[in-house]
Amino acid sequence: MTSMVNYSKDIVDLLPELHVCCLRIENLHDRVDVTDSVNKNIVFAKQTIDKLQTESAIDSISHWRRAYRKAGIEPTKFRMAAESLLRRLRKQGNLPETLHPLVLICNALSVKHCLPIAVLDTDEINGNLWVSYTKGGERYLDFNGNEILMPSNEVSFIDEKNNAHARKWSHKQSGLSVVRNSTKNAIIIIEALSPLQNNESLPVIEELKSLIDKYWPGSIAECSIRDSNMLISNY
Repeated sequence: MTSMVNYSKDIVDLLPELHVCCLRIENLHDRVDVTDSVNKNIVFAKQTIDKLQTESAIDSISHWRRAYRKAGIEPTKFRMAAESLLRRLRKQGNLPETLHPLVLICNALSVKHCLPIAVLDTDEINGNLWVSYTKGGERYLDFNGNEILMPSNEVSFIDEKNNAHARKWSHKQSGLSVVRNSTKNAIIIIEALSPLQNNESLPVIEELKSLIDKYWPGSIAECSIRDSNMLISNY
């Protein structure tokens, strides 16, 4: 089970404005109906898309595209998670629905606030996590159950047993730590590219905490917010 999410110095040096919120959730279950809460947030996101017509016109999306380029990732080929969801919402009018209720909530908040929100099963993570460039050879499990050895110099979430839990930063999650209906414990990672004092991530954090308390009372074991000065620990 993971206890800490760290960022390597080279990532933080690239993005000194980065700050991250982590929520550790315990005693999860899937026996809740979150439809109303999810739909309210999706309606808000649709209004944003209808007004701007394109994801690239959203400030936080353009900030993340620049960040991806700095990190060596082509952002329109390997889209940041929130942008991928917004793009689907614009083109198809909906988000994936056959997912764990916590993931449905996080996806809806992600498109509302246009920020990447990762949700991982902590029982499938060995020790701490690092957001870092890969060294090469880390193991990534795709959604078909195939194990892929990672190339070097790709940003991923890497645990202490050399498991890579994402491709191209937040572009695609690993099948190993995806939250399933049987998941009991999870970590939620919200990343924002603005100085912490600008409060970009605070509204989504408060909304998320409120919804978790509504559907899973007492399940928030820990909530931390750290700016770039507090994130560094080399992989």
